[in-house]
Amino acid sequence: MKRNSIILFLLLPAQVALYGQRLPQPYTTKWQFGLGAGFNFTPSPLLQQQLTDNLAGYSDHGIYIMPNTTFYLWPHWGVSIIVRPMLGKTTQQKQDRYQNSLEASYSEKYYIHTLPQGSSGDYIQGLFGAVYRLEKERWLLYSKLYIGVSSFSTYNDRILLKEKDAHTILEIQYEPPHSANDYFTIAPALSAGFKLNSWLFVNFDLMTTYYRPEFYYTRTITNQVSGQTDTEVFSRYKKDIVTVSGGVSLSFAVTSRSWRKR
Repeated sequence: MKRNSIILFLLLPAQVALYGQRLPQPYTTKWQFGLGAGFNFTPSPLLQQQLTDNLAGYSDHGIYIMPNTTFYLWPHWGVSIIVRPMLGKTTQQKQDRYQNSLEASYSEKYYIHTLPQGSSGDYIQGLFGAVYRLEKERWLLYSKLYIGVSSFSTYNDRILLKEKDAHTILEIQYEPPHSANDYFTIAPALSAGFKLNSWLFVNFDLMTTYYRPEFYYTRTITNQVSGQTDTEVFSRYKKDIVTVSGGVSLSFAVTSRSWRKR
């Protein structure tokens, strides 16, 4: 097995040379279908180390997956659409963090009688924009500008607390004003890569996004014995968010014979 791997490695230069004989002429690719992955983070975190952080699908950092399609209207200019699911903390991780936060907040005075459910990581971006490309026989450079939507869900939750050595029972509900959160997003991007053969390209991708999320959670405390209810804004999330992401993608190209290098 090891010997076969070494032989394959030594044959790579010959394979690359073979690919070079089948490279498409610059600016002849009309369709590109891609799939990429990488890491996304923000230097200005939205989350506040609050208990309700774990009831939102949003994450300040994580891995993204990026299927994309580009169609070139002219040799240099095209349009592109991408979808970027963000894979942050898992549902189980959010549940564990939320439970730990509840224990830290209430376990000294109360028994926690219901176990909360954390949220899933449904944070996704859908973007559409223009692409300008520069190509050589093997190398390529793409400049892109997208607009679109960054979307994630926020969830409510209800817990019951019984006071230790007393008869007080409290119902506490954390609730956002709405479950769906969609925010206008602008995203400049740059990709550089090279052609492996006539239909397969490798790209190194860099993207920044900007949007401004705004939502909050109320906390309603109801005393089950006296019936008294008190509602207040528990946490508020409002910030200009700039994210930076970098990754690698593969593009599968369809060449147009009617276009020639210009």
